[in-house]
Amino acid sequence: MITPTWNRGDNGLLLKTMRSVQGQTHGNYVHIVVDHGSTDSTAQMVYYHFRRDPRVLYTRIDRDPEIRSSSSIANNRGIELVLNNSYFFDVEYVTFLHSDDMLPQRSLELRHNAFSENLGLRMVYGYSVICDKNMQPFCVIRGLDIKNPHRMAHKLKKRRRTSFPHHTITVSKDLLREVGFFDTGLFLPEDRDYSIRTLDCLTEGQMHRIPEPLYYY
Repeated sequence: MITPTWNRGDNGLLLKTMRSVQGQTHGNYVHIVVDHGSTDSTAQMVYYHFRRDPRVLYTRIDRDPEIRSSSSIANNRGIELVLNNSYFFDVEYVTFLHSDDMLPQRSLELRHNAFSENLGLRMVYGYSVICDKNMQPFCVIRGLDIKNPHRMAHKLKKRRRTSFPHHTITVSKDLLREVGFFDTGLFLPEDRDYSIRTLDCLTEGQMHRIPEPLYYY
């Protein structure tokens, strides 16, 4: 799991995010936190609360003040580590979690089960739940009921307002290598673009929708 973050240490958001990962019913994971030049207590918070958890890896990259930054730069650093660092040789699946969002307790378990039950899958996704500031749900994004990934990608390209639970996608490592990095030239639609490119790499039968909430934001 890759979490990009910036200045989310003082306000407690990153801590809540990481606690939601630590509390998963499926505990066989690695959580890569990529700090994109925070100037607050992010590094100290991660060290204080998670230094004894070997599943947590904190890494920091500098922030260029001349470049309009988005989470894509930090996400790409996480992708680079997963694909090129031998420490992650046994990682099979990858997903992303923003540092102000949370996971339901069974989120990773449901994804792992889906992959385990169908070895032909390369991507799974589920429902995203939009919450208010008190983390009370008020909207569920289920996505399109389309089994063909190319048709789904076409719909997303054609209708920009079509909702899709981008944040829930979990991909096999080989698919991650095929899709590549986030487009750092995009600021807001980078998740949508990445989902579309992922869908375009799939064939029918390689994608599965889990009919359960997998992500809170």
